[in-house]
Amino acid sequence: MIRDRAYAIWQSEGYPEGRALEHWLMAERQRAASDPAQPWYQPNAVEGEIAFMRRMLWSAQPYVAETATYH
Repeated sequence: MIRDRAYAIWQSEGYPEGRALEHWLMAERQRAASDPAQPWYQPNAVEGEIAFMRRMLWSAQPYVAETATYH
């Protein structure tokens, strides 16, 4: 699976933070190069892959209120 390959790439690079998407795309390219006729996903695993990417890419951001200045 792409997730497993992306995880292996992350491990091989020393567990860097903030590069999940880059590792995911590298894994997709490697998979496509190895067998272009095969889709990158398994038919029943798409929802799991989507959930994984959401967890990897989403991080809570603090709310910052903008102050409006009127002149």
